[in-house]
Amino acid sequence: MHPAAEPERYTIDSENPAHALHLLRAQPADRDGRAPVLLLHGSTLPGSIAYTLRFDGRSWLDDLAQRGRDAWSLDIRGYGRSWHPKDSGDRPCAPVADTAQALEDVDAAIAFIRKETGAPSIDLVGWSWGATIAAACAAGGGAVNRLVLHAPQWLRDTPSPLVTPQTMAEPYRTVDIPAFIERWLGRVPPEARATLERWRDTLERALAESAPILVPNGSIRDIAGQWMAGSPAYDPAAITVPTMVIVGAADTDTPPALGREVFDRLGTDERIFAQVPGGTHFTVFEPARDHLFRAVAGFLDAETTPKGAI
Repeated sequence: MHPAAEPERYTIDSENPAHALHLLRAQPADRDGRAPVLLLHGSTLPGSIAYTLRFDGRSWLDDLAQRGRDAWSLDIRGYGRSWHPKDSGDRPCAPVADTAQALEDVDAAIAFIRKETGAPSIDLVGWSWGATIAAACAAGGGAVNRLVLHAPQWLRDTPSPLVTPQTMAEPYRTVDIPAFIERWLGRVPPEARATLERWRDTLERALAESAPILVPNGSIRDIAGQWMAGSPAYDPAAITVPTMVIVGAADTDTPPALGREVFDRLGTDERIFAQVPGGTHFTVFEPARDHLFRAVAGFLDAETTPKGAI
């Protein structure tokens, strides 16, 4: 297989033309009319890192393009290469990049992708907070053909390590790269660690090249104000498009039980629940990602969706 080409980069307008958004695109060798796929990132790493990291020469964007899909990734405002609000004098800027604002960015990205490709709708894939955004988009009647919720958030009665006095008070936080790496590795099953020690260098280099990684706390405030407060960000019953909920079996951040809560409330009969054996919350960066990539691609390509769990 030939090495994957570098993704194409696009700068598009958000609802405010002064607030530019960054899109990445990996095109297949031959386009066959299937819906474009848009990947949405979580609270910590932008899509321009999470979905372009090449472990053994392949990222998730690459994988989708190699399977014949027109694959896209968005950096939500405040993340990666998209617009970053600035502090004004000695007064911190207001909270940025909460779920409502992220939805505006996703709407703008979907409109651009549809115009660029001529597609009537897209397939939407979200990871963690990105799954919340994707679900809210579909529940609100967005132009979504098929929906994948990977490691989705849901109501919780346990603390979140991301919700701290500092993240609740400050508009931004700096990602502590060593702490992030250790948080990831500490949850990985022993049988995957040998491969991960090899891949760790790839992740560390990518993070170091982007350092300091400054990310907004809007999504963290939503964890406290919605998921920890018994107030869901969206109604799963309003989602009527074919939907896959897929969670790492070893995910302790958004465990399979939370994914099942979302799955059981979906308003579509065309739904499927799946677990990734050995996968943690960061399955995208682990050997188990091959299972994740295959399962998601299979669901997106299916003409009909089997009901239940696999």
